[in-house]
Amino acid sequence: EQQPGPVPKVTTSVTLVDDVSVQFSRTMAAEPDERPGAALHRMIKLNLYHIFVKDLGKEKAPWGILHGVRPTKIVHRYIGQGLAAEAIIARLQCDYEVSAGKAAMITELAFKQRPFLATTDDRMVSVYIGIPFCLSRCLYCSFPAYVLPGEKQLQKFLTVLKQDLFAARDAVRHYGLKVQSIYIGGGTPTSLPEAQFDELLD
Repeated sequence: EQQPGPVPKVTTSVTLVDDVSVQFSRTMAAEPDERPGAALHRMIKLNLYHIFVKDLGKEKAPWGILHGVRPTKIVHRYIGQGLAAEAIIARLQCDYEVSAGKAAMITELAFKQRPFLATTDDRMVSVYIGIPFCLSRCLYCSFPAYVLPGEKQLQKFLTVLKQDLFAARDAVRHYGLKVQSIYIGGGTPTSLPEAQFDELLD
């Protein structure tokens, strides 16, 4: 339930029904520097987390409510707002329930990344190569990935991927761009058989 007001608030309720019905409820206000949509999602997750940990006695998770593949993105936003490392660590612990050790680790990492991110310019690009295959499909996965196909289908994919790579190379040259990094993601790129993975790297 979202409550109106100058600072958005969210109340999250959970009802457990066994022999008797028990309801747990938590209310939280957004931080002034949060985007409304992001704040809404964060508050719902954190309220639920507090119900599980504080009301139901479940074990804390080292990463709290953080999930996904880029936890330092939040830290970079805080750095951009001018927060010092100590303040960022405190925010991660308070707003996301990240453990002190994990909060310190990703904060230190983000500060070390800053000089590299600052060296980019208008002509600098990064190339992403997506390999949409895995050896098995995880139930929780939201990536556009599929179970590794047979050799014939895989070769069709690699043939088209090769054409895409050459087209990207030609575009980089045509527009006078500089490639800063090449990232091979997925799926699981190493699910490719060794010969095909070798071909891709070549």
